[in-house]
Amino acid sequence: MMCAFCGRTCDECMMDNDCGFCYVETDIDSAVNGSCVPAEHDEQGVVIFTESEYGRCQHSPLHEPLHWAYDYCPTEFAWMALLGLMLYLMCFAPGQSPLSFSVTVCWFDLLSLIAVFDFVDFVFVFFHVFL
Repeated sequence: MMCAFCGRTCDECMMDNDCGFCYVETDIDSAVNGSCVPAEHDEQGVVIFTESEYGRCQHSPLHEPLHWAYDYCPTEFAWMALLGLMLYLMCFAPGQSPLSFSVTVCWFDLLSLIAVFDFVDFVFVFFHVFL
């Protein structure tokens, strides 16, 4: 199995589902000396996510500076996605809280709503009282 994007950047390597990125991690969470190599497959042809087919990242567990990234690229900007999600929740969640109840009342009839709310009440009481 060969990677279509061998020798290129990690972003291009992630476009091929059969490949992963083997790299050395530095102190500032950036990847240096990385390469795009094929991922190991089992007998049925399913990708094994923990190691590469050949090269430095072939055997698990890996030596300390080596890292195998099958489905992500290392970056020091990962915190920005979490910050964006938290800002979205803080800004828009308070205004959307009554919206879900309004929409469910329009979609479902009264009998099914009563049954669903009874079930939710039961689960709430069970997990808070008995556990």
